[in-house]
Amino acid sequence: MKNNEKRLPQAADIEVGRRIRVRRKALGMSQTSLGETVGVTFQQIQKYENAKNRVGAGRLSKIAAALDVPVSYFFDQENDPAEINETNVAPHTVATFVTSAEGRLLNQAFDRIDDLAVRKKIAAMVVAIADGEPNPSE
Repeated sequence: MKNNEKRLPQAADIEVGRRIRVRRKALGMSQTSLGETVGVTFQQIQKYENAKNRVGAGRLSKIAAALDVPVSYFFDQENDPAEINETNVAPHTVATFVTSAEGRLLNQAFDRIDDLAVRKKIAAMVVAIADGEPNPSE
């Protein structure tokens, strides 16, 4: 392996970084706050999230605790992380939407709805719209 190949982020590193960012944003936590909690600078959190630096096992354990998730959260549930490659790391995933302004707004509003029946109807309506079907309440 050439020296410059060691420095390139692996797909698993990209996925771990992406999941750190997704979970942190879902909790409304800043990079600074997460960094302070795990004992690193916000710049280091930025580097983890952008896969500029790899996250060691001990640090990942601290990050998982700070984000209130198991360490396994950071790895693809269907594939072995070693099998993750550039072709199966989707650039536009649910996680990408959830961290967008629209995704956060939608999730925050949806979370304020207590009635389970209403939540189910809204979910069905969104699925119908996404699938190009008419509104199910019509």
